Amino acid sequence: MSDVAGANAVGPPDRRATRRVFAFTLRRLLWSPRTVVVAIVALLPVVWAAHLASDPALLAARMPAPPIGSALPIERITAMPSPPANAFGWLLLHMYLQCAAALAGVLYGTGGVSVAADAERGTLSLLLCRPVSRWRYWLGRRLAVDAAVLLVTGPGLLMTYAILVGPAEPFVLLASIGILALSVAAWNSILTLFGLFRWSLVGGLLFAFVWEFGLNRVEVGEGVRFYTLWHYQRSLVRSVLNDALFGLGLTDPGVAAAALAAVALGFGALACIIFTRREFRVA
Repeated sequence: MSDVAGANAVGPPDRRATRRVFAFTLRRLLWSPRTVVVAIVALLPVVWAAHLASDPALLAARMPAPPIGSALPIERITAMPSPPANAFGWLLLHMYLQCAAALAGVLYGTGGVSVAADAERGTLSLLLCRPVSRWRYWLGRRLAVDAAVLLVTGPGLLMTYAILVGPAEPFVLLASIGILALSVAAWNSILTLFGLFRWSLVGGLLFAFVWEFGLNRVEVGEGVRFYTLWHYQRSLVRSVLNDALFGLGLTDPGVAAAALAAVALGFGALACIIFTRREFRVA
């Protein structure tokens, strides 16, 4: 009661509610055992990068020749990123965007730390009884999930870049950070939406590693891939690195970035609306 009274004495409590929820949730996520699991997965590409960097022949083998009959002009071919940059792009796409970021989103947005789990334990009711608007609480919590994922996966990405590429190609690093941040926002908007319901961990795992992972590795109609985040992530990585390495027939990078941003904003808004209007039952 003293905290509530103190907040009312200073002014409208909502002014700092988002920041307080953000700080509380971020500490809770980073100090959970889930962080250890995500950190191990995020550091695996660093070990792989060190192994590749120790043998130049391995990196040279990962620089594909331009496809036969390619219409690329000679200046475009000679301007293609070096083999280390291609290896970094492969690790960025497969190990960070599709594996580490997805796993972090599942562990931080669903399961035991989800909104539904807090509602079952009764801790959500204790938090919402304070003078905090629901949408501000959701915003603080949602931003904390994004920050936690970036803080755990980002250092590994930077170390992988430093080992394979170094300061020679700063545009690759800046573009990769932007792609990671945009992908994390898209992943977490969907996964935290799952977190509003029971069995959210199962739903998150099915989405991340069956829908996303499976549809892009089996023979399905080309149009189906447009409904996966992987398609747009691969399109963005391809725009930064070698076309031949990441496939053809992908989406324009501007459209891909807009699609990921639309997913992040659309599903994030939907989750916020559901959270603000839903009555959570305490088990």
